[in-house]
Amino acid sequence: MTFVAAAPAKPAKDLPRHPFWPAVNPDTFRDVMRVDGTVSTARLIHALTEAVVYINSELKAWRIAREAAGCLSLDAVPDEDTARLPYLYCRAVYEYATADLMERYLRFDATGDAQQRAEGQAPAIENHRRNAFWAVRDIKGEARSTMELI
Repeated sequence: MTFVAAAPAKPAKDLPRHPFWPAVNPDTFRDVMRVDGTVSTARLIHALTEAVVYINSELKAWRIAREAAGCLSLDAVPDEDTARLPYLYCRAVYEYATADLMERYLRFDATGDAQQRAEGQAPAIENHRRNAFWAVRDIKGEARSTMELI
């Protein structure tokens, strides 16, 4: 049995963002999603930035409608629970970034063992993407799934 200690991560600043959205802090992401120091800060910031860009594009029309109604930030959007929308936004970003990081690390090692690990982690990656999708749908007030009669 071997023990590999992960290097402690360097503290990071909040990512640049549109003023409507809450701050996304890489250190908070590390804590919430249990991402240790084996993921470099640069790689983590890259994945988080990709996630912010994607989630913001998914919510662009929704944001514009809220701004037109006079809400200049997500915190100002009327909701029964004032913490719900910022939580859902961060969850969408965090889940999408985690899926991205997991995919990138699976491609890092191409040995047979890596292939087996990749097959085992594919459902987890899809679960993170699903959770991001659900969080976006919850923000928009839409159903989580679409069903049709055939």
